[in-house]
Amino acid sequence: NHENYDIYTNSRKQFKNVKNINDDFIEVVKKFQTQYKKGVLHINIFPYFNSYNLNKFRLIFKRLYEIQNLKIFITIHDFFWFSPNNPNIFMTDTTKIDDELLKTIQTFFEYTKAVIFPTNSVRKAYEEKGIRFENINYKIIPHIDLKNKNIQPYYQKVTNEIKVLFISHFANHKGSDIYNKLISNKVSTVSVPIKYYVLGKKYDKNASDEINFLGDYNDTNIFTHINELKPHLILALSKYETYSYTLTIMLNTGLPILYNKYAYHERMESRKNTNVYEYDGDNINVIYQKCLEDLITKGNIDYQIIDDAFELSIPDEYINIYDTE
Repeated sequence: NHENYDIYTNSRKQFKNVKNINDDFIEVVKKFQTQYKKGVLHINIFPYFNSYNLNKFRLIFKRLYEIQNLKIFITIHDFFWFSPNNPNIFMTDTTKIDDELLKTIQTFFEYTKAVIFPTNSVRKAYEEKGIRFENINYKIIPHIDLKNKNIQPYYQKVTNEIKVLFISHFANHKGSDIYNKLISNKVSTVSVPIKYYVLGKKYDKNASDEINFLGDYNDTNIFTHINELKPHLILALSKYETYSYTLTIMLNTGLPILYNKYAYHERMESRKNTNVYEYDGDNINVIYQKCLEDLITKGNIDYQIIDDAFELSIPDEYINIYDTE
């Protein structure tokens, strides 16, 4: 139903028939006052609170809301609304959020036609931080993300070595310290050598000397890199995630995944009882060892080449969403 509206978004992704605007919301107000017909403003990237006085920014949003026929939608990404400069701090931090900031977020959310959360875990996290949902229309819809490549879960044959791959920025909050410990603990009893790899920028200066850094990646070459390496196991070690586009990449390989229960449990539900291995912190060495043993005993299929196209898929729940009253 998108053709029925003039749709504007401050997302940096480009979509057909959607007009991209910058994050200057004063400019947005002017545009909608003069250029809209039947408009939708879909906020995909958080507004920059630190650019304005909070009370002034609340007034800007109120003016947007009062424009006739303008519908406002918000898609939640991480915790930018609470902390623009450090969005993930509130995943684990218990510091009280400033009352004025909380009031502003509450006001924004109540004004919108729908606030869209990628998982219920994220919605609950916002609730725990003080957002009240009795007057907020919210929906749980996965992000617009990579189209499913339909590779069934499998174990690749192990011949001369096991290749373990970490995909992400190699930083502490992404689990770089955990990867280093897995390597240094030497817990493996399997009979073949284990080689360790990272696809992503290196931020942890204490990286193990045994890690082979393959460089950074982007949407256009990630599967090309994975196909060249042909890993046996992929690690998802982040200490906290709200959705994780990187996890979608991992799932689309069909390969075994060792993952942190607290960061990924909701999105991994559909892959339970296949070739994925959940750890909860204290038991990671035991789970990792079990995973390595399974790679040896269950690996009976040649590596499955992944189509390297990066096509986006829009969840069905977005169909007719702008008709929300």
